[in-house]
Amino acid sequence: MFDISPEKIVIVLIIALVVLGPGRLSDSARALGRARAQLRAWTAALPPDTANLVRNPRGALLDVLAEPRQVMADTAEAARQSVTPTTEPGHETALEHEGAER
Repeated sequence: MFDISPEKIVIVLIIALVVLGPGRLSDSARALGRARAQLRAWTAALPPDTANLVRNPRGALLDVLAEPRQVMADTAEAARQSVTPTTEPGHETALEHEGAER
């Protein structure tokens, strides 16, 4: 999910140790661990569709947009086909007919 290198984690831990001190750092880490466990329990209790939205919002959004995109593509293709002149040999198109009248 996050692209965090080990070096970045060490830097964050050193800064946290300097800012919080050794006593409060362990308390803060414990509270952070509890919050993460509560978040996991909360997302595990969600319905599968909602849990997917929480875990992977971009993928869920793309899934939701897939159907309207397909409908738009189908409509565009149908419009393209209806506008494309389909003439049989020996028959003139509307554009050729207009040109002949001028």
